[in-house]
Amino acid sequence: MTWFMGIDIGSAYSKGVIIGDSELAAYHVIPSGANYQTAAETIRQELLRQLNLSQDDIADTVATGTGATNVLLASRQVSDIVCTARGINSVFPQARTAIEVAGQSTKVIRINEQGMMCQYQ
Repeated sequence: MTWFMGIDIGSAYSKGVIIGDSELAAYHVIPSGANYQTAAETIRQELLRQLNLSQDDIADTVATGTGATNVLLASRQVSDIVCTARGINSVFPQARTAIEVAGQSTKVIRINEQGMMCQYQ
């Protein structure tokens, strides 16, 4: 199985998931606190623990959110707007609008048929 990890370090809460074979395998949510790097590492360790995996088992890690630069093992950072559009499209493929209410802002995101963000405010 190929495993992928995503970590979202938000201003209020930090979230993480591991996906295997396009299915949610593990998730974890914690308050972000003052140290985003600590939050990222706590989430990473907990996700790996839930599935009894090591970091070597993870094919790729993507970071998003306010503190994305603090996810040291991430291969890349993707904007929270793009991540929201892709996630909504995966769960609700017919949706064309998403409203994200976050700790510091609220965004309205328009999503096209391919699940790509085409406009936001």
